[in-house]
Amino acid sequence: MYLEHCTREQLLNIYADYQATEESIKKDVQYLIEWLEKQPHLPKIKDEEMLSNFLLRGKLSLEKTKKIIDNYYTARAIMPDIFQDRDPCQKEIEDVYKYAAYVPMPKLTADGYRVVIFRIFDSENINLPTPENIMKATQIGLDISLRHDRFRGMTVIYDLENTSMTFISLLVPMLKKFFALGNKVTPTHYNKFYVLHLKPAVEPLVEFAKGLVKKELGERVVIWKKKPEDLVEVLPKEILPVNYGGTERPLEELRDRWCDQIKMYREWFEAEKFIKADLDKRPLDSDGSEFGIEGSFRQLCLD
Repeated sequence: MYLEHCTREQLLNIYADYQATEESIKKDVQYLIEWLEKQPHLPKIKDEEMLSNFLLRGKLSLEKTKKIIDNYYTARAIMPDIFQDRDPCQKEIEDVYKYAAYVPMPKLTADGYRVVIFRIFDSENINLPTPENIMKATQIGLDISLRHDRFRGMTVIYDLENTSMTFISLLVPMLKKFFALGNKVTPTHYNKFYVLHLKPAVEPLVEFAKGLVKKELGERVVIWKKKPEDLVEVLPKEILPVNYGGTERPLEELRDRWCDQIKMYREWFEAEKFIKADLDKRPLDSDGSEFGIEGSFRQLCLD
């Protein structure tokens, strides 16, 4: 496997931070299985590992986790452009990763954070991927993380060195949907966001993006004015690729290995496309989801 998982000690430390134990997690997972059985509009998920990861995304709060689960499977129903036809081997998805990609680092930090680096690799490519395919490729990675990757949270590095105005024109229309997915569907605790090679032309985009997230998240954005290699001052050297001052493989090689890992999930994504909420069966008095039939997210995603 490309991603190294939490050690048992790291996982127990994360649980302890939320006043939880392995036994309480097992009980909460069983509760979620039973709760899903009673929801007429939701699939009957019994995958304990995935439900444990949902719990971590909900900070081990059952009420938050139920909303996240409802949001996730409802999004799969109302956003077919993102959640359907997701063969990771199809050329459109491969082309996205050749052009630009979020690449998770294989190792976790000592306190259980996953470092993810976004970079544009092929700035000269005139055949740019569509915004929908960029979103789809990104969500593929997030779904694999939700299925198998257990961690405390993420630290994200945005390397904007090769960012062009053409790419910005692709990015802007999908930002609201992207952050809605990140906030409501596959939420994660973010430790820091490091923005490298910020150009004056891109500064308004960064400020716009900060306005789409909670204030506390916006305050975690760090505009990195030093050299990329100096990131070792704030992040472990063994985590970072050699092109960022670390000892890990070059980012391009890590991207290729991550793409190979994603392709191993081809059958899973084919089976998963049928697992979604049945909106016709949602109870009329259902109030738990940000994605209610008249909810703002549905309007946001479909407008």
